[in-house]
Amino acid sequence: MEERRFKEQIYELVARIAKAADSPRRLELLDVLAQGPRTVESLAKATALSVANASRHLQVLRQAGLVEGRKQGLFVEYRLSEELLKRVRAGSVVVLDVRPREEYSAGHIAGALSIPVDELPRRLRDLPSRKEIVAYCRGPYCLMAFKAVKTLRRSGRRARRLTDGFPEWRAAGLPVESSPGGAGR
Repeated sequence: MEERRFKEQIYELVARIAKAADSPRRLELLDVLAQGPRTVESLAKATALSVANASRHLQVLRQAGLVEGRKQGLFVEYRLSEELLKRVRAGSVVVLDVRPREEYSAGHIAGALSIPVDELPRRLRDLPSRKEIVAYCRGPYCLMAFKAVKTLRRSGRRARRLTDGFPEWRAAGLPVESSPGGAGR
């Protein structure tokens, strides 16, 4: 029964992202935003869309968690979603890498703790009980983060999984680290 729920969550996530990416125009908007933040007006011009049409596409991308918007004076500036990075820097969230140690050592999200998913039940005491924990692994289809979130929630912790994984984080040019010798934090 638990495996079925995991599968349903994955399929729901894939469907939401697929729906958001089912338009060549939305893919183009993501491509432009990968170069840096832009206003709706700037995105409309860069993609030959009307402002209203660009705005509608951006709302679909926002609902899927792929972009975020922030009011800047009279304009809304959009960027690829970086909420986690802000929360890590503010110290309001713990980022948990649940991949095998070798993968963590080769590269991980800057500041992430390493607790492989199979070790998590016996290492719960190593994690704060009052901060939200965001678990990640190899990517959007990796089940290790789903399993970790389930374990964390059963222990009474607030937990969620990072929609993407380490490869997507690194590809977005976000801060990464490596740890020679496999030492976790």
